[in-house]
Amino acid sequence: MLERKSFDVSERAASNRTVNPAMTTFLLDKPPMKAMPEGRSWRRRRWLAILAGAKGRAMRGQVEAGQGTPAKPGRAGDDGIVRWVRAAARSPLMILLLAIVVGCQELPPPPKLSDDELLDTPEYAIAPLDTIQIFVWQAPDLSVTVPVRPDGRITMPLVEDMMAAGKSPTVLARDIENALRPFVQDPKASVVVEGFANQTTQMVKVIGEVARPVTVHYQMHMSVLDVMAEAQGLTEYAAGNDAKLIRKVNGRERTYQLKLNDLLDDGKMSANARLRPGDLIVVPKSLL
Repeated sequence: MLERKSFDVSERAASNRTVNPAMTTFLLDKPPMKAMPEGRSWRRRRWLAILAGAKGRAMRGQVEAGQGTPAKPGRAGDDGIVRWVRAAARSPLMILLLAIVVGCQELPPPPKLSDDELLDTPEYAIAPLDTIQIFVWQAPDLSVTVPVRPDGRITMPLVEDMMAAGKSPTVLARDIENALRPFVQDPKASVVVEGFANQTTQMVKVIGEVARPVTVHYQMHMSVLDVMAEAQGLTEYAAGNDAKLIRKVNGRERTYQLKLNDLLDDGKMSANARLRPGDLIVVPKSLL
């Protein structure tokens, strides 16, 4: 009886005693013990239970102190790696590196254009401030040269405020014929654009890190090399192989990659490409 009582007192003292740092380290680093077989001494089993309780209190103390969950045996560096990855993800340098990697993704090269595709250019659309000549067959009083107003409309004899902007000359001629039909028997009209106020749809532009940003009138069989000669080459800060060709195809904007360093510095003619009216070449600045 005395032996059992003295053990109970020592058990309570051990369970309430604050675990010192050395004991905490030992308990946290020591792998969990297996359950004792039933044949062992009951005193031994009770003492191991006390040690397990002390280990649990030490772990809870670390969590409350903000140190996180202790690493499992054999994975002591996991928490440090996770913290490092989280800190790196918030770093401005890491964000910049990720932006460079995303920006360096390869774009498709420009498609090779056949002669038929070069001839198949979109029809010219009349723009505000253009000057157009209207000819009506066998009606000289109705044949006039008029400007397109800023609102896109035109006025001619017997026809007031007809929308002309955005239409091709052929479409506008058919609309004029329909408007004259109540006054003229079987009218025949034709439209010729004499003055162009907006020629951007028939131009090729080069902007960015070039010696001279230019806007060039499109000519048949014009290529990237021809336009870069007009732009007088690249600047020393240009990222020539990251240049982009922006083109409208069927009303949608498409972006292709141009390797201007390979073309201009190394003379690789495979990097040359034919252009179409309205193409835009953008040469970015190198980040390095």
